[in-house]
Amino acid sequence: MRIAIHQPEHLPWFGFIHKISKSDKFVFLDNVQFKKNYFENRNKIVTKQGVVWLTVPVRMKGHTSKKFNEILIDSSNNWKNKYIKTLKQTYGKSPYFNDIVPIINLISNDQSSFLSTLNINIIVKLCELLNIETEFVFASKICPSGNKSKLLIDILQKVNASEYLMGISSYDYINIDLFLNSKIKIVDHEFTYPVYNHFNCIESSAKDFPSILDVIANLGLEKVSLLLNK
Repeated sequence: MRIAIHQPEHLPWFGFIHKISKSDKFVFLDNVQFKKNYFENRNKIVTKQGVVWLTVPVRMKGHTSKKFNEILIDSSNNWKNKYIKTLKQTYGKSPYFNDIVPIINLISNDQSSFLSTLNINIIVKLCELLNIETEFVFASKICPSGNKSKLLIDILQKVNASEYLMGISSYDYINIDLFLNSKIKIVDHEFTYPVYNHFNCIESSAKDFPSILDVIANLGLEKVSLLLNK
């Protein structure tokens, strides 16, 4: 049983979705501390003017003592109007705009109070559109214990993992010895970002690693699905 674990990022990049597609189960790490100014409440898209960040505002008061699934969206400024307008202006003339409309509509209609819920709803919908059948698990519902590597191993053991699909950068902080003792095999997540001609600019946007929405808008769901299955 191959398992991947990650915080539910907002409008995740292609590599995030690729990791889900290569897993039997994907665990949403929704019970760890929220990271400010990271990818939890924002991600990149590519406009004619270059890369811009799309951000969901959140209530930051006391965030250092809150878990990811406790972070509330700040809807006081009606953020969705600007957010949705930016998406439509950016990708309205893209060759596969219709393929990302279901995600735009989801965000527009979603009434979630919590950021993690919105993010997970988007990720699940992306997987549905791309015919990914990986099973999803919430870390908060299986009540793991420990921190860092011990937390990951406890999660993996609770979901009966034999393999842990892990990004290369994770070697910087995991305890290899603990994994060896657990007898859970580490499998490196190998992913090459696709190079594609961007309708909004001459150069490919691959170097910017934008949201997977950018890839879908340029290549279409069918092509992206084929890339996931390579």
